[in-house]
Amino acid sequence: MSNKENTKSISIRGRNSTKSELSDQIIELEQRLEVTVLARRAAEREAARERRRRQNQEDLWKEVAGHFKGFNRLKRVPSVRKDTLRSPAGHVTVFTDWHIGSLVRPESMAGAIEYNSDIAYRALHDIIERMITDVEHERRTRPVDDTLIVSLGDLIDGEIHPDNNWSRDLTPPESAALAGEMLGEVIDLYARHFKTVTALLVGGSNHERTTAKPVFERGAELSLGYLIRKIAESAVKHHPNVRVISPTDLEPVIEWRGKHWGALHGHQIPIRNRTPIPGMEDYYDGFQTQRVSLGLPPVEMLMMGHVHQHTVCRGGRRVSFPPLCGSSQRTKSLYKVIDHGAQMSFLHGREGPFAFTQYARRSQPGGDDGCKET
Repeated sequence: MSNKENTKSISIRGRNSTKSELSDQIIELEQRLEVTVLARRAAEREAARERRRRQNQEDLWKEVAGHFKGFNRLKRVPSVRKDTLRSPAGHVTVFTDWHIGSLVRPESMAGAIEYNSDIAYRALHDIIERMITDVEHERRTRPVDDTLIVSLGDLIDGEIHPDNNWSRDLTPPESAALAGEMLGEVIDLYARHFKTVTALLVGGSNHERTTAKPVFERGAELSLGYLIRKIAESAVKHHPNVRVISPTDLEPVIEWRGKHWGALHGHQIPIRNRTPIPGMEDYYDGFQTQRVSLGLPPVEMLMMGHVHQHTVCRGGRRVSFPPLCGSSQRTKSLYKVIDHGAQMSFLHGREGPFAFTQYARRSQPGGDDGCKET
């Protein structure tokens, strides 16, 4: 064979290669094949480890499940959040301290807040619409068929302070007529969205009385609040699913959803160091102790207005609620804060009250645009 034949070229990969170059290419291919085989073996080992891990995890869960076999989880496991999400709940709305007729000018509050009867009307209806929207959303996870409306008083500003004559846009009778109309409209709206509506209209608030300070109101009789409640009650009497309770007792207790609920306006609670919390705690303890000593069941919650502050204590068993009116010059001087006003609602389930939510008044300069959970 000639030298020319030994160097005869062979076509590899679309080009001419000598035998020596072909050998190099074969070695390179073998090395690549070896790397591929090693990678495949590594992947197979990893897959095997993952299968063993999953099998061990499955065996562990089976073993744990075996220990709890026969237990009723919803009754015996302390956490019942999943059960709560499925169980029915009642909806509670608390109205307090609307102070209809009060006139708060922006210039008197550094431009931060404004209030009058028109703002009050628009703000309340906006709040109710948001509350009902949230209830409809909640109904995706649980039945919410029953509602309790609690009115804690001071729905009008009245004239118990010397400055009421120049700081109001409606007279007390005009304020009472509008407040009764607003309260009736709210109850009427709720009657269209809930199967049952219970409205507890508490009397004895200080701003609704017809006497000036410091003369104490004799029960609920010398009060424009009586007219407010009668106007509201007349507006909804055609609804068969509405029950209106308008007691003369200043500290009424009613039964709703199998529990007892206490309410009071709260002007009899002493305010210490510009806060009602210590006085309310003492009052709550005495209230519960007295009921137990009389053989009466304790209340599920004691609800209070009056102080223009909101506080949720003892797991929701003692609550003071925010005002719709927010701050005036008077309340700002008392508490050194500017409050834009809100109303609060919450839910009541098997484990008690929960989901306390403030719906801020949005129809004024600088107001909070929405609601927040307390």
